[in-house]
Amino acid sequence: MTDLYRPALAPLPLLLWRTPPGLELILTQEGIAHEIVRDAHPFAFRRGRFVLFDGRQVAASSLKTLLTGEHVAIDIDLLRREEPVDPFQALIDNQNARAFWRFRKWNLSERVSRQPKAWIRRRMLNALRQQVFAGGGIWIRLAPFPYPFRSVFNFRVDLDEPVPEDYHRFALTRNLLADCCTHFVSTHAYENEGEVLSDLRRHDTQSHGHFHHVYRDPEANFRNLERADRVLRDSGFAPAGFAAPHGRWNPGLDDAVEWLGYEYASDFQLDYDDFPFFPWKGDRFSRVLQLPVHPVCEGLFLEAGVQDSGVVAD
Repeated sequence: MTDLYRPALAPLPLLLWRTPPGLELILTQEGIAHEIVRDAHPFAFRRGRFVLFDGRQVAASSLKTLLTGEHVAIDIDLLRREEPVDPFQALIDNQNARAFWRFRKWNLSERVSRQPKAWIRRRMLNALRQQVFAGGGIWIRLAPFPYPFRSVFNFRVDLDEPVPEDYHRFALTRNLLADCCTHFVSTHAYENEGEVLSDLRRHDTQSHGHFHHVYRDPEANFRNLERADRVLRDSGFAPAGFAAPHGRWNPGLDDAVEWLGYEYASDFQLDYDDFPFFPWKGDRFSRVLQLPVHPVCEGLFLEAGVQDSGVVAD
């Protein structure tokens, strides 16, 4: 077929050739159309005009025989320039570090993801968007919130300790937020609290594990989650989500969540204040969607010595 009759290449999807998983992760987070090129041959690149490649993995010269003059090749290695760490490696990092927040005279502290992944995502995609615009392309993404809303709110409640009186006091104030509350229950703490479980059956209730602990041993994590799942189902619940104690995450724990068939997890030591995403597990993406939360809770104020409930309310 001559160039005269060859159809114009589409501006989307973006074609990814030998790029790091961190790039695929944030493109999926933002809902930007993209495809992974598995086999490098000219026809594989006919699906789109913009070809993203990693100059650390493949030389730009090797693309000459694969692309046409209409293609625009973008070396994402250029996005790493002047960055203190490899941003694409940081996006899949699963290590944690202690973070601090100052509120009035109090210092709040919690262990969270050591990398500011939401900030990195915004920075990298802004730079990539400019590259696409410079090549005459377009930038289309999914809206982060359903139209016509400009935000989405969910209140997460972790029930760690067997203090039913606290739960009942909370339940009295929850009424106006009941439709957007998710309760993660530590079943060791509440399996014998029939009145609490009866009330929770009217609300979104998920697993917080049986014992409030994350183990290094994958088998121990599996037993802990499986026991919590069994208690919840025997009590009339159908759990589909899990929040790890203390927001911890590791691949073995994620294996157990996958095995149970849960749809999502929410672990702030992996990421926080960010869009949902599927974690990278070294050789593949998890099947469990992560729902990042804001990691500051009432307990941090209590640990900092705050005794006035009005301070927490503010």
